[in-house]
Amino acid sequence: MFVTIAYRLFEDTGAEPCTGEEPIMVSFVQGCGQVLPAIVKALCGRAPGDMLRFSADPEDAFGPHEPDG
Repeated sequence: MFVTIAYRLFEDTGAEPCTGEEPIMVSFVQGCGQVLPAIVKALCGRAPGDMLRFSADPEDAFGPHEPDG
């Protein structure tokens, strides 16, 4: 399924969006590993036009924090 989403990122404290005021647009084919697992999980069962808010644990995003990385 071809999907297009508009999103904004926020700090975990709820502070101002770290992506700016305008949403970021991204298109991808769901199920092909093109986006973070957290995004795929959040979109499951959603219909076109749905709006949602979700957070992602490190394991479902970019992985755990690596202080030396």
